[in-house]
Amino acid sequence: MKKKGASSVLVVFIMIIFVTIGAFVILSANVNLNFSKKVEAWNKDYYLLEEESERFIAAVDSMLLETENEAAASMGNTGALNFESIYVEILKKKLNMLKNIYPSIEANDDLELGITFNSKSNEKMLMGLKLKLLIPSFADGVFVKPQQGARYYIEQKKEWQEYSN
Repeated sequence: MKKKGASSVLVVFIMIIFVTIGAFVILSANVNLNFSKKVEAWNKDYYLLEEESERFIAAVDSMLLETENEAAASMGNTGALNFESIYVEILKKKLNMLKNIYPSIEANDDLELGITFNSKSNEKMLMGLKLKLLIPSFADGVFVKPQQGARYYIEQKKEWQEYSN
C-alpha cells in the first residue's frame, strides 16, 4: 500500500509543478504581448512625429526657395543694391504666413526657427526641431549659397518623452 500511495503523491506533486510552470509561461507570454503592443505604439508615434517634422522641413525649404526667387526678381525690378535686406524682408513675411500653418513655430532675429511637435495619441511624446536659416548672396544674377548650396541647416532634432511619477 505504501508504494501505491507514494507514487500517487509523486504524480500529484509533478502535476502541481507542471501547472505552476504553465501558469508562469502564460503570464510571461502575456507580459511580452503587452510590452510588444507598447513598443508598436511608441514606434508608430515616433514615425508620425518624424514625418511631421520632415513635412515642416520641406515647407521651410520651399518657402526659402520662393523667397530667393522673389528677392532675385525684386533685385532686377528695383535695381536695389542690398539683396540681403530684400531677402530678409520677404522672408519675415513668409515666416508669418508659415506661422498660420504651424502656430507653435518660434523665430528669432538671428533667423533661427524652433518648433515642437506633440504626438496625437501619446501627449508625453514630443519631437523638437531647430533650424538655422541661411541668407544667400546674389552677385551678377547668380545665387551664392553658403555651405555647399544649403538654404538652412538643422541645429537640433530630438525626440523625448516626459514622465510623471
